[in-house]
Formats: sequence, structure tokens, C-alpha cells
Amino acid sequence: MVIVKGDAGGIDFRVNTDSGKLGFYSFVIDVTGGYDFSIFDSTGFHDVVSGSSPAIHTGLNQPNMIAVVLHGKTLDLYVNGQQVNSIVNSTFRHGGIGVEADSMKNATEVAFSNATVWEYQGIG
Repeated sequence: MVIVKGDAGGIDFRVNTDSGKLGFYSFVIDVTGGYDFSIFDSTGFHDVVSGSSPAIHTGLNQPNMIAVVLHGKTLDLYVNGQQVNSIVNSTFRHGGIGVEADSMKNATEVAFSNATVWEYQGIG
């Protein structure tokens, strides 16, 4: 992911419409080295955890590889191969995945490449 202009970008996952209402998790990093993990439901975004990490390449036009590893209700957040946080939450158990550009204060453009989704089946 490369933030070409603006503020932040990330991934939305376990996107679903259970009970006819849109809901998902969001993991976003910004140009200052900050990250945010939040839940979106029918009442809006709810911050769960945020912070900063030296693993995040700061500034515009800097490549950052973001990843989320899901183990049931445990969600591990990674940037550039380094774990930045781990959350236990069971609000959403399944759903789709997408990318996002987040305009907090400025018009934002984010470029994504080589997006990959793996499903681990486990052994035995």
C-alpha cells in the first residue's frame, strides 16, 4: 500500500450484512506512523485500539505492507512484517475483505498492489 496523497489507508475485513446491516473491522495506517483498529456498525465507527509503530514507513509515497492474521476471535495486526498489536473481539466472525482510503483532513489517494488472501485450513 502506498499513500499517494492525503492521510491514511488500510483494509476492511469480515465485512458483512448480518441482520441486514453493514458491519466490518477496519485496520488503517497513516502518513505520520500511526495506526487505528476500529469496528464499523450501524451506529458508525468505534475505535478499539490505536497507536504508533516504528514499523510504519512515514510520509507520502512510502510502501507499507499491511496484514491481518485471524485466529477465530483473535486478530493480529501487522505492518511490514512486524506485529503492531493483537485484539480479541468476536463482533464479526466472517465476511469479505476490501481496501480503503481514509480522508481524515485531506483528499486522499492510496494505491494498492499484490493484495492476497489466504485461508489456513489447519493440520489434522
